[in-house]
Amino acid sequence: RRDRGWLSAVLTIFKTPAIIVMVPALLFQAGGLAVPLMPARIIGLLAGAMIPTLLFVVGQHLAESGPMKLNRDVYVASAIRLVVTPLLALALAGPLAVDGFDRGAGILQAGMPVAVLATIIAMEFDLVPKFVTTVLFFTTLASLLTITVMLYLL
Repeated sequence: RRDRGWLSAVLTIFKTPAIIVMVPALLFQAGGLAVPLMPARIIGLLAGAMIPTLLFVVGQHLAESGPMKLNRDVYVASAIRLVVTPLLALALAGPLAVDGFDRGAGILQAGMPVAVLATIIAMEFDLVPKFVTTVLFFTTLASLLTITVMLYLL
């Protein structure tokens, strides 16, 4: 782990491959160009390996970090992620004229558990990685209930 602080973490976001390739991707999209076959295959292989690799790293961190401490902060962060953000998405859907399938998908997406990438960034920059990993684990388990309720209500 590297201890570079939160400002460095924010600035590093703009150096991530997903942000860097956005400009060429937008140029290809705007120009109606197809990605050549060889780069397309390489990109596809790398994309397919990303999620399993991230899950492996998070699993390794969970195994090494010892027992989790569920405290008030974990419950608050989880409630914000699983309850408040879908309610906010629901409240914004009307004024933004989002309806039908898009409305349901947006609300459901807002109520998904904390992303694995959040844990990777927290580990990389030593920004309370144990807390973020605990919230990831807890929101993943709790989302079994919250997503079921959202699907029923939507």
